[in-house]
Amino acid sequence: MVFPLVLLLAATGRASGGSSAVEAAPESRAVSDERGIYIVLDGLGGHASPGTAATVAVETSQASLASEKKASKVALQAALAAAGDAIFKRAQADTSLKGMGATGAALWISGKKAYVAHVGDVRVYVFRGGKLTQLTKDHSLLNDYLKTHPLTKQEIEDFPMKNVVIRALGMKASVEVDAAEHPVKAKDLWLVTSAALTRRLDDAQLAKILAGAKGKADDATAALSDAASKATSTSKSSPAFVVVAVP
Repeated sequence: MVFPLVLLLAATGRASGGSSAVEAAPESRAVSDERGIYIVLDGLGGHASPGTAATVAVETSQASLASEKKASKVALQAALAAAGDAIFKRAQADTSLKGMGATGAALWISGKKAYVAHVGDVRVYVFRGGKLTQLTKDHSLLNDYLKTHPLTKQEIEDFPMKNVVIRALGMKASVEVDAAEHPVKAKDLWLVTSAALTRRLDDAQLAKILAGAKGKADDATAALSDAASKATSTSKSSPAFVVVAVP
């Protein structure tokens, strides 16, 4: 049986499995399906045609995952790697698209396990027992610098080009996709989000909003959208994200 991924087109949409999503077309896309797969793909701003990159990534990840029946991190890695390959080949074939790329993260919740894969600065979080945990680590210039140069909180805030990513889909012929497996527990709230949200709201603000949602994906989505719209940011993109509630 083939399971097509469903593109969440509305500003606020419903997805199966107790989830809710916000999408900022065309440069940022959120997809979901009945198997518990949730993906956010974000075209790189400042590069050629971010909307095209996001669209190619959506179409390719859909095709890669369409016939997958068993949840695994390998399947998600393959889907994002295929998306990167497709973006790169599209840019090679059309010089006007040279340099385009995207970042992305995928979450597949199956029973008591969650599989996560990501490239770039799209993040996956879980809010559990009143605590917010970031499960992915941004592939950013800042994080790369921090490996050898510890910085204070203020120095991190002032770091030049801290939003520059050093790993993305389509920038090279191949890309390394990070992946991991995590436990799923009752009453979890999972969040997959583009950087446009996390540049507007820090982790403390995200945690407060998710706590106030009382385990309801729709309420969390509405509150995050409202807070993001009121926050100031250097990001020109609107946030794209998915909130998933575990019963």
